[in-house]
Amino acid sequence: MLQKIKSAVRSSRETTAGLKAEFTRINVKRAYQACLCGFVLAAAAIAIFVLTPVKSPAWKTAQIWINASTMLFILFFLIPLRAAVRAEKQSRFSAAVPYIGFIALMVFGLCSVTNDLLVSGGVIAYIISCLVSAVLFLIRPFHSAALYAASFLLLLFINSFSTASDALRVANLINGLSITILSALLSVILWRTARTNVLQEYQIRTQQKLLEKTNEELHKMAYYDALTDLPNRRYLSDIIQKETALMVRKNHESCLIMLDIDYF
Repeated sequence: MLQKIKSAVRSSRETTAGLKAEFTRINVKRAYQACLCGFVLAAAAIAIFVLTPVKSPAWKTAQIWINASTMLFILFFLIPLRAAVRAEKQSRFSAAVPYIGFIALMVFGLCSVTNDLLVSGGVIAYIISCLVSAVLFLIRPFHSAALYAASFLLLLFINSFSTASDALRVANLINGLSITILSALLSVILWRTARTNVLQEYQIRTQQKLLEKTNEELHKMAYYDALTDLPNRRYLSDIIQKETALMVRKNHESCLIMLDIDYF
């Protein structure tokens, strides 16, 4: 009974470790691809801001600096991230990638929202950051809820200093709260779905290994002597049948040498 409990605990630990490793691998790969895409988008945004005339030059300059800072962060983040993608063993940095990426997205979104609210804008940048982070990263539900709650509190603080009308401030608050809750729920749903898929794949691989091991044991039991661990008569019979079929197909001769060992 104790042995069964130890085996169950060991299996549960291996499953948890495998799940964590798979999620880390997925997060690192997604973050690397997202950084490449984000760098291009930030560069395109800077080009649009530079080429497009606007009535508020201060807002335009701030948006250029925000996107330029984002590009600079992505460049520095890509160096260890690329190494993490190629590395065979996962490090602490690999495990922290989804949290770093989440915080970076939220900082970018909140900075853009702060700049937009100075000219009576909305919270579109925060909405985009919430949705992208929910779809992109696989984070534990409790951690995800805490991160989204902190992000909304920051949005609430920023919105209180907005120069917009009361109606727009209330609308921004409602939109921010709605997208925060929806993004948190979406993050939980995607995490649970990915967890189920990974566990099913892990169980399939485990069963395949067990089946292969069982087949090897059955093959050994069928074709090898248990005492001497030497090939038995059945093994010899199969070899002879294969050789006979090969002789007929290839039209060549073969020979069989038999030895009688006395007092074996």
